[in-house]
Amino acid sequence: MWSDVGRRFGGQAICGVLASAGLVASNIDLIVTTSVSGLAVPSQDVRIGNVL
Repeated sequence: MWSDVGRRFGGQAICGVLASAGLVASNIDLIVTTSVSGLAVPSQDVRIGNVL
């Protein structure tokens, strides 16, 4: 459940920030993240990237 919720809210947060800046996801070349939980494979950053 946390993976689905994290992906949804993470995607909404990123899209909201981009919209506030007058940008869209295709304007982003790189997102750098780190995680040590090891609870999700692929990790949340990859899952959120697929949402964008």
